[in-house]
Amino acid sequence: MRHTKQTSYAVRILLRCPKNDEGYVRASDIARLEGITRYNVLEIMPRLARAGFITTNRGRTGGVKLARPACEIDLGDVFRATESTRIEKEFGGGRLRFLKSKRLSPVSMMLDKAMQAFIGALEGNSLADLMELRTPGKRQDGGARSRTQSARKL
Repeated sequence: MRHTKQTSYAVRILLRCPKNDEGYVRASDIARLEGITRYNVLEIMPRLARAGFITTNRGRTGGVKLARPACEIDLGDVFRATESTRIEKEFGGGRLRFLKSKRLSPVSMMLDKAMQAFIGALEGNSLADLMELRTPGKRQDGGARSRTQSARKL
C-alpha cells in the first residue's frame, strides 16, 4: 500500500525537528535538508501542529520543534492525521461517488478498510523507532541495537 507524498513529507519533517527540550529549526532548513519545497513544508506544518506533534514559534529565533518526546509520537497517529481515510479511486474513467444515502460505495469501503489496516499495522511504532532506523546501530537511550532488530519492528 502506498501513502501520499504529504504523509512522506510529514514524517520527514518530524524526523528533522529537534526534541522538545532543544531549540527550534526553521522551515527553510527542513526544506533544504529534505529536498522538499518550502511551500510544502509550510503547508504541512499546521496539520502537524493541530495534531499535537510539533510546536511552532514565530520570530527571528523561531521555527518548529517536537511538542513531546519522539517515543510518544505514534506513527499510526501521524498517518491518521495526514492520510485521507475516505479514499476515492479512479475507476473506469470516472470517480467512485458516494451513494445517495451518503454511504461509501462497496469499493471505497474496501479501500477504506485496507487503509485502516495499513495504519493499524503502524500503531505501536514511534517516531523514535524510525529515528533509530535512520541512524543504524544507535539508540536514543545510548544502547545499541542491530539493524535487523530495528527493521523487524517496522
